[in-house]
Amino acid sequence: MAIDSSNRNGLTSKSSTGVFRRIWDKAISLINGRNLGQRTIRGGVFIIAGEAYGSLLRLAANLVMTRLLYPEAFGLMLIVNLVVLALGMLSDVGVRGALITKQGDIDDKFLDTGWSMMVIRGGLLGLTTLALAVPVASYYEEPQLVGLLCIAAVGPVLQGLSSPYPILAEKSVLIGRVVFWRTASTTVAMCISLVWMYLVPSIWVLAWVGVLSTAAVAGSSYFFFPSRRPKFQLDRESFNEIFRFGRWVFLSTMLTFVVLHGDGLILSHLLSVEQLGVFSIAAALYKLVSNIIGKINAGLLLPVYAEIRKGTAEGYVERLTKIKIAIFGFTSPVLFALAIFGQYIIAFMYDPRYHGAGDIVQVVSAGMVFFVAGSSIQMIPLSNGDSFRHMVLQFIRAVLLISAMLIGGSLAGFEGLVIGIGLAHALYYPVLRIGVAKYYRHSLSTDLLYIVIAYLIIIGGWMLLGWPSVA
Repeated sequence: MAIDSSNRNGLTSKSSTGVFRRIWDKAISLINGRNLGQRTIRGGVFIIAGEAYGSLLRLAANLVMTRLLYPEAFGLMLIVNLVVLALGMLSDVGVRGALITKQGDIDDKFLDTGWSMMVIRGGLLGLTTLALAVPVASYYEEPQLVGLLCIAAVGPVLQGLSSPYPILAEKSVLIGRVVFWRTASTTVAMCISLVWMYLVPSIWVLAWVGVLSTAAVAGSSYFFFPSRRPKFQLDRESFNEIFRFGRWVFLSTMLTFVVLHGDGLILSHLLSVEQLGVFSIAAALYKLVSNIIGKINAGLLLPVYAEIRKGTAEGYVERLTKIKIAIFGFTSPVLFALAIFGQYIIAFMYDPRYHGAGDIVQVVSAGMVFFVAGSSIQMIPLSNGDSFRHMVLQFIRAVLLISAMLIGGSLAGFEGLVIGIGLAHALYYPVLRIGVAKYYRHSLSTDLLYIVIAYLIIIGGWMLLGWPSVA
């Protein structure tokens, strides 16, 4: 019997060694592998880890700044950021998308033309921001906005000078260096900003924080991605190709701005600056999930779907279903925590001046269940070169958001406005499914199962801890 026991122990040892060996080999293949599946998994891990770190960094900085500044400062900066973001998204000519979705190799003329278009765009954005400083300040009757917008005008100019080579890395689904570059640059900039803010607690320092971060990212892009320095030139054929792709992207990004920031845009006209500052704290939290998904869509799924389109990958439906389930798994814990414990999170992290943000976080996060359900298919039309369909979907999404907020506000005041933000996601989901049906008709049952389970969890949490009530 002793011999048998020894043999069994030996077999068990060899079996365990074999399991660990297979796990090790699998891990190494994911790290070093070059096929699309391995690059997708590796890129997804990098993006989620980078965005998680970035979110924690921004949250920590936000906590420090709210203790050094007053709510009105964040309300003013929300207006500044809305102006800069609006101009940026209203002028997107689709250079990045054109580089990523372009079939075949990208020659120097095409790359230089794309970079030159970004440089010109950045300069025009800076000048436009300066021109709008006085009118915007007059409209909101806040004289400080003149100086704040003049500072913010520097950001787009610096961003336009960034190296184009990170985009080529994203095109090849080589995400690790891109994530590390952005993470390292923003970390350095944020640390410098916090020290500066501690020494000189002022809204003017808060305005320079964004410019400093942009400068760090733009300057370091040439260090992290050393290659041939781009030259300023506008090749006619390349320009026309980018323009043809970007003409609908221009409109869709304009509409995307309304989708992503329409809540703040509408509320900036209805709330006091102090109330707007409280709302900006709530938005910073409930947009954590949409920020993560936005990075996954733009930085990973668009190039992955574009490569699948070229016919270099098999198992399209199976791959997309796995991606969908992975997104559910990574984002749901954050979404559920915000929807169920939003009041407690705000009360724990912020002083009483900001406690009104808790219920807003809960209500809007609950509505975002539908956004998460449809997140993995949003980029399918654009990855197929159908920028027109993508634009139409964004138009409908923007109309639904504005309509839901305005109707909700007319029926139930501020509470109705907030409910409208969450409800817009539910209204858009069936539109999205119909819109992508030309290219993808699968996994509806997976989405519906996720939606049912998610709401059972959220409603169960509300029944135990109390229902949110936006005052």
